[in-house]
Amino acid sequence: MAKIAPQLPIEVDSETGVWTSDALPMLYVPRHFFVNNHMGIEEVLGADAYAEILYKAGYKSAWHWCEKEAECHGLQGVAVFEHYMKRLSQRGWGLFKIQDIDIEKGTASVKLEHSCFVYVYGKVGRKVDYMFTGWF
Repeated sequence: MAKIAPQLPIEVDSETGVWTSDALPMLYVPRHFFVNNHMGIEEVLGADAYAEILYKAGYKSAWHWCEKEAECHGLQGVAVFEHYMKRLSQRGWGLFKIQDIDIEKGTASVKLEHSCFVYVYGKVGRKVDYMFTGWF
C-alpha cells in the first residue's frame, strides 16, 4: 500500500488555526475520536433514533456543502454530485463509488468501500454506516 499526500486543498489560518478546504472551514480529528463519540451517542439514544437525527442533520449539511462547493468551483448538475463523492473519499470517510446515476429520477447508487465506521466497529451483523444516508 502506497501512502500519498492529501488530494484536496488544505489551508490553515496562521492566526486562528482554522483549517479550510475550498470554500468551507473543516475539522481534522482522529478517526477513533469521531467514531467513539458516534458510538457513545448511539449507545444512549439507540441506533434507530440516532440514525433519524443524523439523516436530517446530514441532509442539511450536504446541501450546504454542495451549494458552497458548486459556487466555489463553478459546478452544476451531476458534476456537483461527482465532486461531492470525490471529496468525501478524499477526506477519509471511505471510498464512495458511483455505480449509476439517473438525473431524471433524481436517484443514484453508490458503493462504499473502506468505511471509517466498519474499520472501527468491525463486523457486527448490522449496518453501521447510517450516518451517510442523509448525505446523498
